[in-house]
Amino acid sequence: MKKILCQCVNSKVGDIKISAGIRTVLILELADKNGEMFIKFFNADRTPKGNIAVGRNSDLAKLYRLAVGENPAARFSRADKLISHFQGLWFEIQSESAIGKRDGEYQRVTSIAPKNPVIADGWTITGHLIKNVRTKADKNQAIFGQRLGKNQAIFGQFLGNCNSTSVREPIGLKGNLDPMQHSTYHIGTFYIPTSKDISLLGVEKNPRSTSPPSDLASIEPTNHQIH
Repeated sequence: MKKILCQCVNSKVGDIKISAGIRTVLILELADKNGEMFIKFFNADRTPKGNIAVGRNSDLAKLYRLAVGENPAARFSRADKLISHFQGLWFEIQSESAIGKRDGEYQRVTSIAPKNPVIADGWTITGHLIKNVRTKADKNQAIFGQRLGKNQAIFGQFLGNCNSTSVREPIGLKGNLDPMQHSTYHIGTFYIPTSKDISLLGVEKNPRSTSPPSDLASIEPTNHQIH
């Protein structure tokens, strides 16, 4: 069915006769560029105080959010005060012929959507209200922030430990190493024996010397680590 671009030119409250009796409705009157008129009905209820109310996810409420871009939840109990906000706005509609007992044949709107719908966090693309969407988003963001902060702190501590150990110099490469106090020191994957052990290899024992043996090729590698 072809869509027709129309502008809302009037709004009002009315009553229609149905099989169960009289039904209160909210009415939008729309006109296309040729001046042809179209009528849109929205079901409504009269409250004990005489107000005209619609549900927060009724067709009128969904259209209001998409067309006006607001969600006046507390005011849908006085919906007759809101329908005037549609006047002047443009809609895309579809219609069919109908017969009215008072006015005869007319074009009844079967579907209606704003020409430029307003999409917000609080409702879907159809205008259906999403409950507590902002509260849930804020809570999820807070939980994510806590987890991210904790992970960053752990990573920062680990990185700090790595940085502090990376600048350490192997024992014995600099400074005054006393081989009588240190049984071994570690260079790469090799262990350098002390003067006590060097004598077993045929090297003259020299307790005062702090230099490692010149022939490192004779020393077998080991995978043991210093604890």
